[in-house]
Amino acid sequence: MAELLEDFPAGPLDLYRRKASFDWKQMKLFLFGEEEIRHSHHIWQVLRRYPEFQPIQTPLDFDAERHLAFKQAAIIRHHQAEIYDTKFNAFSDYAPAALVKMGLGIKIFTGILEKLGSERHRGIIQEIRQGKVSGCFAMTEIGHGTNVKGMKTSATYLSESEEFELHTPDFLAAKCWAGNLGNVATHAIVYAQLYVSGVHHGLHVFVVPIRDPETLQPFPGVTVGDMGEKIGLNGIDNGFLLFSHYRIPRAYLLNDTGDVTEEGRYVTPYQNESQRFGASLLALSASRVWVTAQSDAYGGCALTTALRYSAVRRQFAPSEGEQEVAILEYQTQQYRLLPHLAAAYMLKVFTRYLNDVFEQMIGQPRSASISLLAVEVHVVTCAAKPLSGWLMRDAIQSCREACGGHGYLKGAGLGAWRANQDAALTYEGENWVLVQQTSNFLLKIWPQIRAGTIIESPLGSVDFLNEWQEILRARFEATTVQELCRPAGILRMFQWRACYLLQQTAQALEGRLEGGQTKFWARSDSQVFAAKDLAVAFSEHFLLRKFLDKVASCSDGGLRPVLLRVFALYGLFSLEKSLGLLYQGGFAQGAAPGQLIQRGVLELCAQLKDEAVALVDVIAPPDAVLNSTLGASDGRVYGRLEQALFGSPYGAGRPTWWADIVGWKQFGLQAKL
Repeated sequence: MAELLEDFPAGPLDLYRRKASFDWKQMKLFLFGEEEIRHSHHIWQVLRRYPEFQPIQTPLDFDAERHLAFKQAAIIRHHQAEIYDTKFNAFSDYAPAALVKMGLGIKIFTGILEKLGSERHRGIIQEIRQGKVSGCFAMTEIGHGTNVKGMKTSATYLSESEEFELHTPDFLAAKCWAGNLGNVATHAIVYAQLYVSGVHHGLHVFVVPIRDPETLQPFPGVTVGDMGEKIGLNGIDNGFLLFSHYRIPRAYLLNDTGDVTEEGRYVTPYQNESQRFGASLLALSASRVWVTAQSDAYGGCALTTALRYSAVRRQFAPSEGEQEVAILEYQTQQYRLLPHLAAAYMLKVFTRYLNDVFEQMIGQPRSASISLLAVEVHVVTCAAKPLSGWLMRDAIQSCREACGGHGYLKGAGLGAWRANQDAALTYEGENWVLVQQTSNFLLKIWPQIRAGTIIESPLGSVDFLNEWQEILRARFEATTVQELCRPAGILRMFQWRACYLLQQTAQALEGRLEGGQTKFWARSDSQVFAAKDLAVAFSEHFLLRKFLDKVASCSDGGLRPVLLRVFALYGLFSLEKSLGLLYQGGFAQGAAPGQLIQRGVLELCAQLKDEAVALVDVIAPPDAVLNSTLGASDGRVYGRLEQALFGSPYGAGRPTWWADIVGWKQFGLQAKL
């Protein structure tokens, strides 16, 4: 491993690196494993040979950024067999737009074909893998995104020709926001309402040729275009798609959940429409696992930048004549960054766990046990994707602010990570609606749990609810920070929060129904302060539990203390934001619990301050990938800032339009419109 994990160059960060109590290389090996580290190292050794993967020195216009992302994706695709391993690619932090394009066009597209298709679709999968065609995923419509059942694109079976006729009735039914669709995709996974002999059979999935692979011209009956410039990730060609009585062969229906015979008879292995519809959407768990990992990668890059900068940046001295103090020494800077670093570590472990579960699940044939696992993965990812997005959104914003004015420079990289993360907060399900999938499931099993039925799930995410009565009898007992930081105690507090919110949300929902509200409006009016918080509490408990499981497997005595402090900091930081709930439910009483939790957060920040640089060294990408004037591994912030300022085409010279500045009075004399 020595050749893979080289020592960092000497520089200003050495002071903090020497203070660390653990070996960052051993920590990296423990968290990620030798296989992933070797894979990541090999990827970069391959890609660094190409100029398309070198740091960009000057801003790109929209078309150039789009073109670069395509070329990067093409290079990755060329080396696909060598470097594109779906086991690890979700965690990569190089070339974000290109990786999204590959994820959509390869992993998501082929994954849906494999899961929802059959032997008759193997040919298209093979063509994708050979690079002959490119795919995209088209579900969202202009008028319907979250409400999948309300989509209007239709697919009508024509028995005389054994074809489906796809049609977009109006602009609101146009497919939109599909990545790869704007410029590249030759095929689309299309969700459309199926009609057979005049009978509506609900939303079904089709694989649809939309462009000629040789010319990229759309086929007659297909209108396809680009969504235009976005806030970020403009390398991704998000597009729109409309059909005008466009016909495709019967075999292009993905027929795992439902099929149409040659004679025009609809068949499905499911007993009811709800089960079939749910099965057709379970394949989307892959995209949520992937977006959860994306958030983790973006946040890790921002935290690397901010903490390395904080270790180098010095402001103020305790007394005249003394050296100024690194801003990382200040309590305020520690509080603004270290709890978010703890959150990033939670996600590093959790996203790998989720990805492993999903990779194992998709390789299994359909069975009752796999169906239960698929449901639980759906429930878990519907909360994990929003939670990771919100956690890393807050982390990146705090990093941006904690780096002051220099952090506002584009060259710092924080603005790009923030824009990328904004996309992760947006696609693959509207977060406030998505978490309702999780809370609805918990509310569904709650009556069974209250009746004494023992609930056991394949992943064990809900098993603690069997002890709900004992959990809700628990009260805050810690009297010292040391007692407060015990993992079992922290986990119990999260169990209490989840059980309390489940009980309160169920009672609120029942009260609204008894008061005459319809089920639709009762659920809608039970989200804020109730069901939404329930889903987050459930997800955070599972996040913490899986991190503890990982720590329990650690045999290195030098790593465990640091990891347990990271665990405790995340737990207490989250609980501090829920203090009102702890008091409201009677778990905590008096001033002492709140004060102790706050003191615990600050003490843990102080304890982890000297570990911070080594902790980000573990999760940091190569400098060329980070591409930050503030976050490079050698810590030479000011040398890079000087180089960036004087090397910029906008730097020390006058603008080409300097004469307009001198003759400014001419611009107000006469309006030209």
